[in-house]
Amino acid sequence: MVTGQLEVKLRIIYTGVFVKDTEALIARWKGATLSEVYGHHLTLEFRPSKVSLPFGRDIDLKVIGVLDTDEVQALVICRESLGALHCKNEVPHITVACAKGIKPFASNAALEKGYKPIIPFYVKGKIGAFTDKGNFFGSGYLDR
Repeated sequence: MVTGQLEVKLRIIYTGVFVKDTEALIARWKGATLSEVYGHHLTLEFRPSKVSLPFGRDIDLKVIGVLDTDEVQALVICRESLGALHCKNEVPHITVACAKGIKPFASNAALEKGYKPIIPFYVKGKIGAFTDKGNFFGSGYLDR
């Protein structure tokens, strides 16, 4: 018997909090000055083996610091603003931009060396995932 539902298995590349207004976030900081602009998410876990998250839930991320080098630019997120969400990165962050040839994960090592604290501000996001199909799910405004 067909129930009208289709089960689709997607391989999750990463789970994260997806920024609702990337342009406003980048402008709020100072603008991306490196060539490869990102700024669209905070990675919770890369290639998770098991996922149990409240997909689609809105969350306010508290930005508490910045990293601005010749290779990467990132905004540091207060771990407590993630609530019960677990971020696998040592320093939760949103990679804003990278120099040509530099991958976004380079922010991880750079942030472990330190960052500049700032007067905090908040960024609105939604919990979701990026899959092998290139789609976000559980985050209606990002579905492609």
